[in-house]
Amino acid sequence: MKKCLFLIPARGGSKRVHRKNIREVAGKPLILWTIEEAKKSEHIHRLVVSSEDEEILEIASRYCEVLERPKNLAKDNSSSIDVVLHALKKIPGYDIVVLLQPTSPLRKAEDIDTGIILCRTAIMSVCNGKPNGAVFAARVDWFKKNKTFKGDTFEMPEERSLDIDEEADIQEADRILRGIL
Repeated sequence: MKKCLFLIPARGGSKRVHRKNIREVAGKPLILWTIEEAKKSEHIHRLVVSSEDEEILEIASRYCEVLERPKNLAKDNSSSIDVVLHALKKIPGYDIVVLLQPTSPLRKAEDIDTGIILCRTAIMSVCNGKPNGAVFAARVDWFKKNKTFKGDTFEMPEERSLDIDEEADIQEADRILRGIL
């Protein structure tokens, strides 16, 4: 079995939704929805939240391991690729890296597992043929060489593909996760 490092990138700044990674959604911080589903994966070996933000690191540390990242990797124009490379440098020894954005709270462990099972070099989840930001996975050696998750894709259902980018998305996720819709 391939050793998988699950990485949740959660910076403190957000352009549209203030402090969105720790905003309460259906009774818990947004990031916790991703942490809990990641822990249900059949392929998890290690789960790490990467952040420059003390409050995010403190909250996440209650549920999983955390990695403080340099402030220059937490700017609006910072690349998630650089965040992953930083984590792989600090946490070596894994075959597959799985990037899980905390802004996809409806993703299920089965979606994560599907991505890992189908990952030959790199893979990302899509919905109706467009990237949905929920699951990215790559073989570590391939990722270090190519510095991308662009490769194969797999379809996720629309009902699990909400990507929180605006205040209205927070409200929708809250209603869905509370079972109000």
